[in-house]
Amino acid sequence: MQKALRAWLTVTKRYLAIFWVTLIGLACLWSATSYQALDDAQLQQEVLLRHGLMMMLLAAPSGWLLTALVGVVLQLAGPSITGLADALLLTAACGLSGYLQWFVLLPWLWRRWKGRSRAQTLETDRDQS
Repeated sequence: MQKALRAWLTVTKRYLAIFWVTLIGLACLWSATSYQALDDAQLQQEVLLRHGLMMMLLAAPSGWLLTALVGVVLQLAGPSITGLADALLLTAACGLSGYLQWFVLLPWLWRRWKGRSRAQTLETDRDQS
């Protein structure tokens, strides 16, 4: 039973990771096509704002930290990135940080926590024996 559950979780994790990457790609594509279809600079800025908020929401909270770090590095390095290039950089930063957060770090923390609770249970059982 536990083997079947573990196999199901592995497959589910893979499908969720594929869904995550697809969602990030579709959001970027949607923003790029919306941005290029508009001639008004104000509306283009609103499309970029929508894209930024969507990416920050999807990658919260690690996306906030990585975006701030990338912004500081770019500010110190000097290049000014605006428009679609800014949106692509935000997509890369939030997509990467969100993927690492949800599909690498969180499962690792879960396994570590489960291992620690098992070890404490075994230690408690030995002490009571």
